[in-house]
Amino acid sequence: MVIGKVIVTNSFYSTTDYVLRQEQSEIIAGNMTGQTIGELVREFGISRGINPDLQHPCYHCPISISPRDENLSHEQIERISERYIAGMVVSDRNPELLKQEDKAPYKQAVDQFLEDGELNRYQWFTAEHYHQKERHIHIVWSRIDQETGNAVGSWQDRIRSQRILREIEKEEGLEQVLCSWEVGRKAITRRQQETWDQTGKPPARVIAQNAVDEVGQPDISFAQFQTELAQRGVTCELVYRQNKPVGVKYEADGVWMRGADLGSNYSLPGLKRRGIYQQEQEQQPQQIAQQPIAPAESPRLEERKGWDKLRQIFSFEPDRAEIQTGYVGQIAPQLQEIWNREAAQQPEIQAVSFEDYQIRLNHHQRPELYCRDRLVLGYAAEMPKSYGLSEQDCLMVQQAAELSRQQEQERLKQAKPQKTIDQSRSQERGGFEMD
Repeated sequence: MVIGKVIVTNSFYSTTDYVLRQEQSEIIAGNMTGQTIGELVREFGISRGINPDLQHPCYHCPISISPRDENLSHEQIERISERYIAGMVVSDRNPELLKQEDKAPYKQAVDQFLEDGELNRYQWFTAEHYHQKERHIHIVWSRIDQETGNAVGSWQDRIRSQRILREIEKEEGLEQVLCSWEVGRKAITRRQQETWDQTGKPPARVIAQNAVDEVGQPDISFAQFQTELAQRGVTCELVYRQNKPVGVKYEADGVWMRGADLGSNYSLPGLKRRGIYQQEQEQQPQQIAQQPIAPAESPRLEERKGWDKLRQIFSFEPDRAEIQTGYVGQIAPQLQEIWNREAAQQPEIQAVSFEDYQIRLNHHQRPELYCRDRLVLGYAAEMPKSYGLSEQDCLMVQQAAELSRQQEQERLKQAKPQKTIDQSRSQERGGFEMD
């Protein structure tokens, strides 16, 4: 297996609709009787009704099958799905099992879970489809135990999910891949993948990563590195604090990203490991900034040194505040736009979730943005205010707004034929609707 993510969502409908509307999609495993989107969503409603207060009841695990393993049988995929769900439940009950070097106790717990028939307490199905000649499977399941009403915890679910998949690869003899924290290159999000699929245009993160990987050779100087990237449409700049480089940032397709946003191999330490950025380069800006000033030209030298030090410390703050203000002006209207569309479909909605983000209304009925339960855009004196917004936050909101528009257009297209049918029937009845 190549890619395995875990996504927790607040909507069984949107998740099931996304999975089954893909071309050549087919349900190949599960314990649910429904076969259509509507039937499955209604069936998921049973478990949701047991724990209606759970905001994110749906788990979605998309897995991309590597070319070496593309001949997996449906029986193997069913077994993988069962052991994956069992592993998520078992590791939630006892997190230490996956952390141990000896995985025998973990495997015994999974086997016992399946033998006891506990899997049937969780609704699930697995579908597969082909995209650009690549085979994908999607495991969609309810976090809610239908007997107890308790939900599988989402704490460290991404780490647990990857470790579980690594164990399944060993058990099934599949291609072994590294976990994300071992790779040094961050994967794109589901929203970015969906936008890429729809537009054919790679995300800014991928553009920058590919460019750095292409030109980042040990025998290249940092200046040459910047020039080569610029020829590929990517800007690279060092980030200074007190005249000392503390990081690196990239721009691609109008989006600025920290090196860490691309992965550890693209940060400043990562460039040093590649041999691109040398330690002695750090001293150049500092040496220029600390050129001696002749006392004859500056009678109040000590006072000036104090002001120079303050300028070094705070010189970046006005730019930073200006950037934050720009972020707020960019995404505050988009948050309102997303909320209005979702509320029109679900008037009783409490929150709109996407990836690690959630939009919630404050007590003044203004949409605020949270990232992993941390407020990043709120309101003060009825004015939008940043609480540490980043370029990544803006990118994610922008992609969510674009996807929301596309979904609304799709709904409108689907509604038009039905409206025409209803009008025709009304005309046949003499212009009146019959109960």
